[in-house]
Amino acid sequence: MSTPAGLTEHVIAVRPVQGGWCVVCELVGPSTMFLSAQKAEAYGRRLAVLLGDRGYDIRLVVHDQRDAVVATAQYFGAIPAFTEPSKSKPESAWRFSVPLNAQEPA
Repeated sequence: MSTPAGLTEHVIAVRPVQGGWCVVCELVGPSTMFLSAQKAEAYGRRLAVLLGDRGYDIRLVVHDQRDAVVATAQYFGAIPAFTEPSKSKPESAWRFSVPLNAQEPA
C-alpha cells in the first residue's frame, strides 16, 4: 500500500560519487549522474519543484566532495485544489513543462 502524497517527506540528495555527482530520489527510480556539481544541484532543484507541484513534500539535501551536508531546501507539495488544470488551458500546458534532461548552453 502506498502512502498518499503530502503525508511523507521525500528526500532528493545530491551526492559525490567517483568521477562526478549523482542525484538520488526514490520517487523517480535510478539516480542520475552528472560531471558537474552545479548541474547536479540545478537538476535536483528542478526535480523538487516538479514533484512539489505534484503534491509531494520534498527536502533537497546537497553534499560537498567530502559528503558533508552543505545545503538543504524544503519544497512543500501543492494544495490539490490549486493543481488541477484550468478549463481554459490545453492539457499540454499543465505541469511537467520543465524538461529535466535539458542541456545547458556550452
